[in-house]
Amino acid sequence: MLKPALHQCLKVARFLVPRWAEVRLQRKIAASGQFDRTFYRSSYLKHSLTRLFPIRHYVLLGERAGLSPRAGFVPHYYLSANPDVAGAALRPLAHYIDAGRREGRVTCPPSEVLVTPNTPFPSVRPQPRKAAHAIVVHVFYPDLWPEIAKTLSALTFPFDLFVTLSDRGEETDDLMLDIRKGFADARLLRFPNHGRDIYPLVHLIQAGALEGYRAVAKLHTKKSPHRSDGDIWRQHLVQGILPGAQAKDLLQRFEADPSADVWVADGQVFSGESWWGSNKQGVEALLRRLELPFDAKALRFPGGSIYWLKASVVSLIRGMALTPEDFTAEAGQVDGTTAHAMERAIGYLAQAGGGRILQTTELSSLAAPARPQAPGFVSAFYLPQFHPTPQNDAWWGEGYTEWQGVAGAKPNYEGHAQPAMPGVLGAYDLRLPQTMGAQYALARGAGIDAFCVYHYWFDGARLLEAPLDGLLAQRDIPFGFYL
Repeated sequence: MLKPALHQCLKVARFLVPRWAEVRLQRKIAASGQFDRTFYRSSYLKHSLTRLFPIRHYVLLGERAGLSPRAGFVPHYYLSANPDVAGAALRPLAHYIDAGRREGRVTCPPSEVLVTPNTPFPSVRPQPRKAAHAIVVHVFYPDLWPEIAKTLSALTFPFDLFVTLSDRGEETDDLMLDIRKGFADARLLRFPNHGRDIYPLVHLIQAGALEGYRAVAKLHTKKSPHRSDGDIWRQHLVQGILPGAQAKDLLQRFEADPSADVWVADGQVFSGESWWGSNKQGVEALLRRLELPFDAKALRFPGGSIYWLKASVVSLIRGMALTPEDFTAEAGQVDGTTAHAMERAIGYLAQAGGGRILQTTELSSLAAPARPQAPGFVSAFYLPQFHPTPQNDAWWGEGYTEWQGVAGAKPNYEGHAQPAMPGVLGAYDLRLPQTMGAQYALARGAGIDAFCVYHYWFDGARLLEAPLDGLLAQRDIPFGFYL
């Protein structure tokens, strides 16, 4: 039992008393102007000890884990782009300071660091769904949109399309016009380059824009400049989950399997601790938001960040309540960001509900789903609130109703669609029996047979009883219910 504690003590001692060569390297980095302490602290350091010594952390731990010393310098990419440096087993930043800067060596994937300081996060208000499924496409590389558009045009099932675009000024304006020509009803949203392809999806989920869809597909213009097979990988990922005319049948099989929560292309389910990289701490922090258990040995996730998600996983992502501040500043990193942590966390979200990740050939082998039978009876819970009561007057102030809480809701982050105001019935008053009749007509149109009305009984007295009493006094208003 002493071994883990002893190991931790040695790690702390190693951090507090580095070797002389490491001290010299720290001094070189500090004098070079190539290390941004504010960027590094805000992106990676959570503990007080490491925050005091960011350069030391980078020298001892961060560079090896792929953390960036500043925006625009990616250690792993520097080595892959400069094989002579990698072959000589040189430290990336030290080489850049000594020679790479003078030689004009590349330090991050091309076009990865797109600065759009004046682009706000868009305000997204939920709109009525037209289809049962949604497809969300994040476009960072505009030249890849025609490839994505061709894939979408080949689909034979209806879908609502959301396209999020990294803002490039007039280039993005032209691209939005081009997208409209092929997909007139698409919702187009301009984003700053923050959180890669992950945060735009999270932003839509948090705003409630993807609520109610049976499944949501996530695509993005993935180039992976650090991989020689980047284009082949992207096409395999996209075609794996949207294989033209076959996609409709596979999607039905995916929906029909109650254990399937994520669908990804063949060969893209990664499992085992070797896939952690420098993301273990980030995933644990994300799961803690939902009070989900974390088992590092249970890592199993859909790679490539292109997949279908069931509504249950979408709801869990919304429950994380993530904001832009939770996502790492963009510096062309190839690992260790919140976006990379979210990619791995998706697998744990599927496991949380006993679900699993299926690949395309696994879906193909499933039996075709039987035609679903309509239930014989459908009811919905009904809370008879939203009207003034003596108790609410005493507890919250005279004339209080829940509409005050609705109207006073504040957005949790920029672009959060709050307050969410009422729809066709407006700010109704349940003391009017006609209101309940109108609600029942809407419910019947949606396939609901009756309401299960809450019956409140506190300290020997009824509470919130006025709506139902008023309705019973006017028997001509249709309202199927039970208590």
